[in-house]
Amino acid sequence: MRFEELERRRVTAEAIARDAGNYLRRQFANLDTLTIEVKGRQDFVSEADRTVELQIRKALGDAFPGEKFLGEESGGQATEPVWVVDPIDGTTNFLRGIPMFAISIAWVAEGSTQVGVIYEPITDKMYSATQLGAATLNASRLQVRPCERIDAAIVAFGYSERSGIEPFLERFSRVLRAQSEFRRLGAATIGLTAVACGQVDAFFQLHLDPWDVLAGLLIVERSGGIIHNFLDNNGLRHGNVCFCATPGIADALHELLDVASLTSHSAL
Repeated sequence: MRFEELERRRVTAEAIARDAGNYLRRQFANLDTLTIEVKGRQDFVSEADRTVELQIRKALGDAFPGEKFLGEESGGQATEPVWVVDPIDGTTNFLRGIPMFAISIAWVAEGSTQVGVIYEPITDKMYSATQLGAATLNASRLQVRPCERIDAAIVAFGYSERSGIEPFLERFSRVLRAQSEFRRLGAATIGLTAVACGQVDAFFQLHLDPWDVLAGLLIVERSGGIIHNFLDNNGLRHGNVCFCATPGIADALHELLDVASLTSHSAL
């Protein structure tokens, strides 16, 4: 894939994410007018999620006619090449007036994520990366934070009932016993970009869907972080474990969390 083509896709995805973010800012200021549905326990979807996904889907279709699309709300085709989109990652935060949510757009081709864009509408933070370029935040280059010891690290965790309480608590307790600090941010995109810009040193969740993490994992990787290959074991279709860390603690934390034993199926 040529650098110029990836840059064209990155710039286009950024513009589409920014337009969608303008709509979300207006909705965030008027949350009491939104229609909300319950998909499951602590799992919500609003009319804003669906409206933004349709807006992004149309914009990508106009820019790249005939290309495949996979979205959290409207589904699509889990085969490459494909655009993978989460219209609001952190919907619960969004609906409760917590400004920690983001739009995530990734383009997957040739066995890897080629372009990743994450936009936080309330803070106006635009993260992006390509396989052939550096990761940036509002055009400034990103770099993970140096950290050489687990007992000096901050690890961000995600949790979903789909993965079960006991497997999560077992790994969470290992990290606490290793004397790491921890954070729970309520959105995988926010946890991943926090690793990329050095606010935390690692992010881990037993199972996530591709729209939650593909853009963020590329941004972490291009910021110098170490990532677990989410697309292994047919992760584009089934989801997978999500792990990334700054290089100095990546191997030790990977072993502590026993990431190698997890697959897209055993994590469920």
